[in-house]
Amino acid sequence: MGFALEEIKEALSSPQPFCLLIDEIGKMELFHPEFQQVVEAALNSALPVAATVMAQAHPWVDRIKNRADAEVIPVTPENRDRLPQELYHRVMALLDHHTAQF
Repeated sequence: MGFALEEIKEALSSPQPFCLLIDEIGKMELFHPEFQQVVEAALNSALPVAATVMAQAHPWVDRIKNRADAEVIPVTPENRDRLPQELYHRVMALLDHHTAQF
């Protein structure tokens, strides 16, 4: 968990614009308040964030999923094969938009 925290903190303080990918926000992360604080800081920053989150209901995770700036894409048998390509294009678009601001 410490490695993930340091990586997210580094991304938040980096002068280079990029997209932060978090895999995953799940049950284990719910036991680490510092991880939650750092993730919230990332989500509240200008840095584009793409993350996987657990599907099960949980108050903190549900707040993330219900953010106005969040898009939740459920993984289903019908879309799971095309999601890697679709997500790649979405992340690249985020990066293009983000770097255009600098």
